Formats: sequence, structure tokens, C-alpha cells
Amino acid sequence: MSQRNESHYKFVIDNPSATHHDFTNHFGLNPFHGSSKFYRLKKQVAQHPTLAKDSSENGYSFEDTKHYWHKSDNVSTFVKVDNSISGFEVVKIIDEILEARKLPKVKLPKVKVSEKVLNVIISDMHVGLDPNPQGRSLFNYKYNKEIFNYRLEQVYLSVIKEYNTHGCFDTLVLYDLGDGLDGWNAETTRGGHKLDQNMSNVDAFKTYVGGKLDLIEKIINSGFASKIAIRSVSKCNHSGDFGYIANETIKMLIERVYNKEVCSFYILEKFMEHFTHGDHCFIITHGKDDKVMKFGMPLNLNDKTINFINSYIKHYKIDSKYVHLYKGDLHQVSYSKTKDFDYRNFAAFAPPSSWVQHNFVNGVSGYSTQVIPLHSNETSHSDYFFDFEEQ
Repeated sequence: MSQRNESHYKFVIDNPSATHHDFTNHFGLNPFHGSSKFYRLKKQVAQHPTLAKDSSENGYSFEDTKHYWHKSDNVSTFVKVDNSISGFEVVKIIDEILEARKLPKVKLPKVKVSEKVLNVIISDMHVGLDPNPQGRSLFNYKYNKEIFNYRLEQVYLSVIKEYNTHGCFDTLVLYDLGDGLDGWNAETTRGGHKLDQNMSNVDAFKTYVGGKLDLIEKIINSGFASKIAIRSVSKCNHSGDFGYIANETIKMLIERVYNKEVCSFYILEKFMEHFTHGDHCFIITHGKDDKVMKFGMPLNLNDKTINFINSYIKHYKIDSKYVHLYKGDLHQVSYSKTKDFDYRNFAAFAPPSSWVQHNFVNGVSGYSTQVIPLHSNETSHSDYFFDFEEQ
């Protein structure tokens, strides 16, 4: 651990009543990252006060200590040190930081709109994925922050194209169907599944949050729709709580600046949820959850899946004229239709991983847009596919 990190620990240990403002001011740190670090150190010190005191007095590293023996008059206990911080604690930290940095909310002027919804559908962004580990993958694909942000810019250009064709929309909905982040500590958030990654947890978090936030703000400020809605799936097998934390961060930032009638942000915490616009109902899912499901929903409809979806429709008394199910997970494109609903798989935003390249088809990478009249089913659907960049 660096001397600077050790001084951070020593400050927290020696100043138990200090606030995050005291910490960031003392070390001249960025308020957001400095405050996050302060709360993490504070938690660790509170969990291991004996270790904190002893490390401060004897000059060894608190952070690098993975375990120790705690001895008293009657018992000697082996203690493991967990320096991680839970997702909900991170969200609390972010909220406290933002609360101290309130901004005036922005209202956008009313404009004449068409009776159409523009859906923009992105799935499986897998930020942090390394598709060519050690340069030994079957295909030499490349995926990094620059490519991710370039692809998000292509999404925005597609929104401009639809606006130029159809005019101002009643509602523009950005769907993120999950697995936005590739994993945590080079594993899926389910654990036990090792992943090839080229970003740290922090770098992946900052890349995903910064890129997605930039896209959302450009869409809001463009005036292309009367209302903006963001729908982000968190019940997914790669991102899980990490994805929830990242989207909650974006949600907090958006809600500090824009009124909810301008932009509403909803994080889906159940495996499957639904939303209505006019005569249409949209059932949204990643296709595989973060804990329970052994197998995800299939590429093409079968009797079991049809019964499952119909049971959901019946349970929630969905009576919309047109019902659509959107899902990701499989990194493939397909479309099926029954008399009661249609069923669509969307492409992955990221290129295929090395594991996918060696075990399955080479796949496609892209996103989709749909223009849907509120009261008819004359849907205009467009798929956009990326060329894979190679190293």
C-alpha cells in the first residue's frame, strides 16, 4: 500500500469524529471519489478497531492485512478481514455526496409531438470484457472505453435519424436489457464463473456510468421527445448488484438535474416487469437472472416459454391490444409471434467473448430502434450492427 493510502487510514483512525468533508479537504481530494473512499475506510476501521489501533501504533498496513488473531483473557479468535463494501452502502454514499451538491432542476419547453413512441433497445454492453485475452482468442476482437463510447455515439445518431423522419415523439424510451457490466472482480456477480476482463471494477464503473449518462443527457437536451423514460434491467447474470449500483448512480445524477416529467428512470429489480404506452404493453427481461435460473429463456419460442409468458400476462391482468416481450442474454437476434404476444431477442452491444468465440457461433453486435404508434401496431423496427474492430 502506498504511503498516501496509509496516511488516509491513519487520518480516519486518529480522527474518529471527522466527516467526509474534513477528509476530502485535508487531503485535497475530489469530493465524489474522496468521500467514497472516506466511507469505505470508516467502515473497515469500525469493523476492526483493535487492528486499526495496533496498525496505527506499530506502523504496518491496515489495508494489506487479510487476517489476524484477536486475543483476550479467555479466548483467541482467528479473524478474516473483509475490506469490501456492499452495493447498498455504495448507493448510500453516492446519495449523501449528491445531497451535499444540490443543483437546480431543468425544465424543458413543451413542443408539438406526434402520437408515436421511439424505443431504443441496448442489451449486453459487458463493459470491462476482454474479447482477446493475451492475444490468444480465436478472433482478434477489441473492446475498450473508446469503442464503447463510439458505439453509444452511433446510438445517438440513430435517434437523430428517427427524429428527422418522424418529428418529435410523445415518448422516447431507452431500454437497457441488462449485463451492462461484464462482472465484478473478473467473475459474474453470481460468482464462480471466471471472466477475461481488461478493466478494474472502478474503471468499468466509471466507463459505464459516464458513457450512459452522456447518452441520456444528449437525448434529453435534444428535444426529440416530450418525455424521456429510462428502463434498466438489474436482474441479470453478469452485472447483478454491480449493475444496480451503476444505474442507481445514473438515476441519482439525472434526478438532481431534471424533473421526473422530463425524464423518468426506473431500475427493474424483478426478473420480468412490464410497462404500457397507449395500446401497447412491453414486457422486459434480461432472459436469465442473477441467482435462481439454471437455464435462461430460449432464442426461439417453445411451448414451455409460451405458457410461462401467458401465465405472466394472465397473473398481471395485462389486457393491452399489443403485447411485446424484449429480452437479451443470448447475444443473438430473433423474432417470434403468437396470437397473444411477440417475442424478440436483441443483439449484444459488446463483441463476443473468447469463450463464446470458441464454443458458439461468431454472433453479431449491435442495437435496435422501434417507432411505434400509440394506437396501432404498424411498428417500424431497425437493427443496427457494428463491424468488429480487431487488434
